[in-house]
Amino acid sequence: MSISLETANLPASAPFHVPTEVWEQVFYEFRDNNYTSSGQINWRSYAYRHRDHVSEALATLQSLRLTCRVFNHIASPLLCTFLRLELSQSSLDRLTGLSKNAFIIKGLRGIQLSLAYRPRELAHDIASYMRNKLETLHFQFIPHCQIETESLSRSCTTQEGGPRGYRLFKCLDEYEALSSEWETHIQGQDSQIWPQDPGSYQHILRQSFELYKSLHEEQCELLMSGSFVHTIAATTAKTQHPIALNVHDHVFWYSDDNDFSDEDYSTELILNRAKLSRLLLQPHSWEELEIMPENPMILPIRVLVDLPVAINEAGGCLNSLSLDCFSSAWKNVPTAYPHGGSSENPWSQLRAACRQLRVFEFGA
Repeated sequence: MSISLETANLPASAPFHVPTEVWEQVFYEFRDNNYTSSGQINWRSYAYRHRDHVSEALATLQSLRLTCRVFNHIASPLLCTFLRLELSQSSLDRLTGLSKNAFIIKGLRGIQLSLAYRPRELAHDIASYMRNKLETLHFQFIPHCQIETESLSRSCTTQEGGPRGYRLFKCLDEYEALSSEWETHIQGQDSQIWPQDPGSYQHILRQSFELYKSLHEEQCELLMSGSFVHTIAATTAKTQHPIALNVHDHVFWYSDDNDFSDEDYSTELILNRAKLSRLLLQPHSWEELEIMPENPMILPIRVLVDLPVAINEAGGCLNSLSLDCFSSAWKNVPTAYPHGGSSENPWSQLRAACRQLRVFEFGA
């Protein structure tokens, strides 16, 4: 369906001389159709949607809302019916900015929340951090190179193996250099001194570690202060609809922390210092955290109780809860929850907060 934007000096109160109620029905056809056949939100489909993808329908709404005041009031609530949020201050800032537009935020229907986390055990120990990141690079990068180079000789040239074969062997060499430089830096007596060469792998390690530590402290502050859950809860209270919430523990498929294709792992990751640095800052899923030898505490698990409770206290309505985070740390929710000195049983608070829940999914 397409709508002609040509007008004939019609008043803003009655575009094209059509009643507002009719326009509302027309614009509704351009809504974000992210539902299953049963009427539930298709969270998996939404999770793999590209962050830069703008559908034709959404582009149409964005254009229409700029034409007149009536269209702005009708189209704005359809622009952002679903939100993806991460455990970061930048994500929270975007939410705060969006919530300032009353027309847009009142159309919010669902929030998809990533609780991928950077643990203290890595953020305060550069040796543990290095071992974890080397392991990540080894398992996510080396297999791609090894599989593709099995049929090529080690003396492969651009002519023999093509440009890709040559780059694969170069990547393997760079990985060995990276591992050696990191181990030397950590084992040396001057491991606390920043390397002089800003282009060295040692410098990348130190810089990434310091940024990782800063991002860890930011996540802890958001969780322990309650600002993360209370900001989200305050936003849900401004909507005109009950809220559906999906919580998972992995990095969004398309996000600032995760923009690596399979080919990047095998031919670009080591050679592209910018992408390597971003990979070294990635948070971890709870499954990854649980198998770490440092046995880190999964602090974000408190959000599973804090957020529904905060939404209820703010006057919002949670009618659908979908959990895609699996962890044996569930049993630690009560000990992770002593927020604000409350002596009330967290499970009782959660039960009260979910009294209007109509849909609950676990691992959907």
